[in-house]
Amino acid sequence: MMTTLIIPGYLGSEKGHWQRQWLADDDTARLVEQDDWENPVLSQWLHVLEAAISETPGAILVAHSLGCVLVAHLASRPSAAHVAGAVLVAPADAERMA
Repeated sequence: MMTTLIIPGYLGSEKGHWQRQWLADDDTARLVEQDDWENPVLSQWLHVLEAAISETPGAILVAHSLGCVLVAHLASRPSAAHVAGAVLVAPADAERMA
């Protein structure tokens, strides 16, 4: 069974967000939980995402906002080869977020 990894952006897609609804409706979906949703650090967030991918190779990534920027950075890393696909919804403006 294929796993869906839900990758929120800034603040972690709080209660009521469509990503939280996806998690509630899809038994194969798993949240990529960051340690600090309010202070994104690319290297730390990448480490958490890559750990999730190593636990669920062949997963589909569903990212929103700043999570899309994270997935874009993942694309150039070796662990990207273990991802079956990605859906990027409403990417954040990376320059503005810098």
